[in-house]
Amino acid sequence: MKRLHAIAFAVSIPFASAAFAQKIGEVDTAFKLIGPDHKIVVEAFDDPKIAGIT
Repeated sequence: MKRLHAIAFAVSIPFASAAFAQKIGEVDTAFKLIGPDHKIVVEAFDDPKIAGIT
């Protein structure tokens, strides 16, 4: 049972950071005919230790 909890926790880590991010903007850097374009995304994260800092 502990192993199942560890796996669930490990899988949820990438989604946890995305839940608290605020998307500022994005820029396409390269066009691809098949698949997603290359892009740079800027996101803001609040600092959990210091209030009012992003």
